[in-house]
Amino acid sequence: MRRPVDEPSAEQLRTGPALAAALADLALRLAEAPTLAETERRVVEHAVRLVGGDHAGLHVLRGRRGVELSTATDEALLRRLVTDAAGGAATGPEVAVLGEDDLVVVGDTALDRRWPEWSARAGGAGVRSALAVRVATLGPVHGSLVVTAASVSAFAAPGTVERARLLAVHAATALVAAQQQENLWQAVDARKLIGQAQGMLMERFDLDTEQAFAVLLRYSQDHNRKLRSVAEQLVDERALPD
Repeated sequence: MRRPVDEPSAEQLRTGPALAAALADLALRLAEAPTLAETERRVVEHAVRLVGGDHAGLHVLRGRRGVELSTATDEALLRRLVTDAAGGAATGPEVAVLGEDDLVVVGDTALDRRWPEWSARAGGAGVRSALAVRVATLGPVHGSLVVTAASVSAFAAPGTVERARLLAVHAATALVAAQQQENLWQAVDARKLIGQAQGMLMERFDLDTEQAFAVLLRYSQDHNRKLRSVAEQLVDERALPD
């Protein structure tokens, strides 16, 4: 990932005014992101700027599905690292930081023996060093952020680990806020759909509001589908589930 020529490099952001300005810019840009997806995209872009390396990926904890790559500056590369040859979930730094250690540095994938399969995939993809940091709040863990580099010991410089942890705190705060906003809009959309569906039933079958809602609820329970899904089908197809 190329950075604009007027932006300071990660090496120049070790301490002092440049770091403070970069963190302030990060907080502003994350707050301005209009969607959760855009927030995640800005997190990975700023990861390369603040921490260093060549590429970054945000891995999100998806409940029973485990850790999945959500967005990256190079999705093909980062997805290759997080999945094994059979397409299943793999172990590696992005998973390790969800346990006891909140941050892991791989100085040389050719020498690191903690995750042999991951190191082999990374080396084959041209990744020689990596840094992974947990992205968490006081509540649940959101996931992990991984930054990779084609050079050995790319994250050994003083201040790199501290910058990564600062980035993770800013990212976690912004991601939680973006997720809450997205949940709110989804709830508003669901209420609108249900209201539309109720109106259609009221007009078609001469029902009152409560009766129309009861019909939708019964179909939702009988077909083991979310109420929003039943309402959406009625609005889109003008028919309830068979």
